[in-house]
Amino acid sequence: TLPPKGAFKLNCDGVVMAGSRAACEGIIRDHHEAFVVAFSCKIRLCSVVQAELWIVYYEIKLAKDTRLFRDLFVESASTITINFLDVECNKH
Repeated sequence: TLPPKGAFKLNCDGVVMAGSRAACEGIIRDHHEAFVVAFSCKIRLCSVVQAELWIVYYEIKLAKDTRLFRDLFVESASTITINFLDVECNKH
């Protein structure tokens, strides 16, 4: 689904391969689904949940650095990651 007008959406994914080597990638698009920014990176040894959390961290940092942070919606296939972010965001 598209984010509201004027907002941005982060779609992200993390993967752990044999030997626990991990990688993550993400893309930010606007409310027209137009590409804004993306990245991918290798992560040290970690679990799948940690890889998913790293991708969200990197993309939020990128969104903040590019001043897109104010209206950013995060979408992930990891229910654990989304639940964690929901709890953490509602604490503040």
